Amino acid sequence: MEGIELHLHYIKGGSKPRELTASNLKSYLTPLLDPFGIINFEIRIFKSGIGAALTTHKRANALKFQAHYQRPQFSPRLMLHGRRLQIQTRSHEPNEILVRVLKREEKALLSVGHASLGATKPRGSHLQRQFNITSVACGNWEYTGPQAYYHAYFDMPVEAVIRFGDRFVVLDYPSPLDKQKCDTPKTHPGSNSWEEAASYRLRIPYSAITNYVLDRGRRPAFVYTLTEAPKVWVTDPTEGFRTRTVGVKALPLQVSTSCHSYRLELSIPSDADRILRLERARVLPQCSLSSAVIHPVALPFAAQLSQLRVDLEQKGSGLSFGVKFQLQKLAQNGYLPPPVVSGVIKYVSSLQIECGTLLTVAALRRLFPQLPYAGPLVKYTDMDVRAVEELLGRNVAAVGEEQSYQRSPNTSTTMVTYRAEVTPACTFLAGPDPESSNRVLRKYGAFSDHFLRVTFMDEDGEAFYFDRFRGNAAIFHERFNDVLRNGIEVAGRLYEFLGFSHSSLRAQTCWFLAPFMENGNIVNADWIISKLGNFRHIRSAARCAARIGQAFTETSSSIPLDPNCVEVISDIERNGRVFSDGVGTCSLEVLKTLQATQKAGHVPATVFQIRYRGKSTECNNLKSMVRSTFTSTLQRDLLSL
Repeated sequence: MEGIELHLHYIKGGSKPRELTASNLKSYLTPLLDPFGIINFEIRIFKSGIGAALTTHKRANALKFQAHYQRPQFSPRLMLHGRRLQIQTRSHEPNEILVRVLKREEKALLSVGHASLGATKPRGSHLQRQFNITSVACGNWEYTGPQAYYHAYFDMPVEAVIRFGDRFVVLDYPSPLDKQKCDTPKTHPGSNSWEEAASYRLRIPYSAITNYVLDRGRRPAFVYTLTEAPKVWVTDPTEGFRTRTVGVKALPLQVSTSCHSYRLELSIPSDADRILRLERARVLPQCSLSSAVIHPVALPFAAQLSQLRVDLEQKGSGLSFGVKFQLQKLAQNGYLPPPVVSGVIKYVSSLQIECGTLLTVAALRRLFPQLPYAGPLVKYTDMDVRAVEELLGRNVAAVGEEQSYQRSPNTSTTMVTYRAEVTPACTFLAGPDPESSNRVLRKYGAFSDHFLRVTFMDEDGEAFYFDRFRGNAAIFHERFNDVLRNGIEVAGRLYEFLGFSHSSLRAQTCWFLAPFMENGNIVNADWIISKLGNFRHIRSAARCAARIGQAFTETSSSIPLDPNCVEVISDIERNGRVFSDGVGTCSLEVLKTLQATQKAGHVPATVFQIRYRGKSTECNNLKSMVRSTFTSTLQRDLLSL
C-alpha cells in the first residue's frame, strides 16, 4: 500500500504539556514536510490531546522525514509549544479511502498550481534571516535642534540571536543582566536548533511596527518604533518549556510604557546590507536609512516623569483633574516627551481660563491622533512645544462647547469615567468614556472622576486568560497582583482597588477609587464597601466578593421605593421540596414606574430583573425577577420578593 500513518506525541517528563490541535500542528508541520515532497496530509488528534496521527499517501517520503528527525547523532528536533515531539511508525495500514482522497486532492490542487501546496517558495527564502546582536536598547526618538537622535533610557549589552520570520521578529538571548555573564548561544549536543539554546525570547509582530530605521554606519543597528510592547518568554532550563514573563528583565515600567522604540545593534557590520536585502525582498517592512547612534541622556526617564508631576502641581495648580489627566496621558502613553508636555502647561492653563474645562479637554483629546510618531523622517517643527500649541489652538477653533466629548452631564443610566489599561509590560491611560452606571456610581455621581475603570489585557489588546499549559502565572502573580495591591497613580491621585461585578470579572475589568471628602468624611474603598451592607458573616472570600460585586452590576435605571412597600414571601414547599421559581410579583403602580424608565419607542416590558437593597441583614442586597400581578386591585406600591 502507498499510504502510511505516523504517530506524533510529546516526550514524557516535566509538567503536563499544552493540548494539541489539528490546525496549529498542521501549520507547524507544513513547512517541515514540504522539502520531502509531502504537500497534502491529514492530521487526527487523539482523545488524550497530547498525540496525533499523520496520514499521507507518500510512504517513502514519510519514512525519509521520520529518519531525518530521528537520526541518533544529528537530530533536528520537532518542538511545539516548547515541548519536543517524537515520531513513531504504526504497524497497521492507514484508511484506504483516506489515502485515495489525499492523492486525488493533491492531483487536483497541483493541476491549478495551488499556492498552499508549495507551488511557489515564500519571498526571500534564499536570503539569510538569522543574525547576531550585541545589545538591545529601549528609548525614544527625540530632537536636539532640527536633528532627531535616539535616546536610550535602557541599554542591555547581551550576546543574542535575532531571526526575521514571516510575521514576527524573534530575539533570543541567554541572560538579560550582564554582558560579562552572557555566553554566545550554543546548541545542545546532538541538535542544530538555535531555538533550544535561548533562555529568553522577545517577539515583535510586523503589524506593530510603525517606523523602521536601519543604520549602516560604524556601529550598524536598526530601530523599531512599535505600537505595542513586545511579548517576552523565558525558557525553563530544567523542563525545557517556555513561559510568559512580565517583560524584558530590569526594564523599568515607566520606560516600557512610554518608550516604544527598540534599538538592536548588529555584531557584524556587513549584516546591515543583508538585512537591507530582506527589506528589498519585501520580507521586512519598508525601512529608512538614517543614523541611529545612541545620544547621551541628560535625565533618566523616571526623573522626567517625576518632574512632569511636579510641574502639573506647581505650574498647573489651577488646572482641573480632567485636563491634568490628558496631559499625563500625552507623556505616559508615549505621544510626547515629558519635557514637551511640561512646556505646554502654561498655554493649556490660559486655554482653560479662556475657554473652559470641557472645551480644553476636547481640544487635548483631538491632539492624540494628530501627533506623528517621532523619527528621522519627521520634522522637529511638528513635535516641539510651539507645534503642539498651534494644534491645540486649531482644535479649540474646530470644536465648540456643545461639541465637546462630555456634551451631556452624567445621568442615571451612564457616567463618564476615566479608564486605565494594564498589560504585562505597560500601564496606559484612556478616556474619559461613558460607562453604564451602577448603584455605587449613582450614589457618588458628583465624584465620578474619582472612579477609574481598569482593564487587564495582553500587549496586543486581546484578553489575557490564565492557562496552565502556557505557563503565564507570573503575569498574574507578579504584574497584575502588584497593580491590585499598590494601585495606579494618576495626576496626583492614587487609585486603589474597589470592586468588580460578575460580568466585569469575565471581561477582566474592575473599579479603582481615589479617596475624596464628602460631608466631612474621607470616602475610600473600605468606607464604600462598609456602606454597601454587612458582609462580616460571610467567611468564603469568593462568596463575599460576589455579594459585594452585586452593587457594581451595570443597571440601566433605578427608582426609589419605600421599604414598607416591600415584603418577603415564603417559598412554595410540598413534601419537603421547594418549588419556588425565584420570580416575585409587583403591583401595577410599581410596574408603571418601572416602565417609565424604559427608553422611548421600546415595547413596555412586563418582567424585570432587579436588584433591591432592604433594611434588614437578610435582605441587604437581593437579585430577583419580578412580574406584575395584573389581577391585583391594589392601588399602592407593593413589591413581593
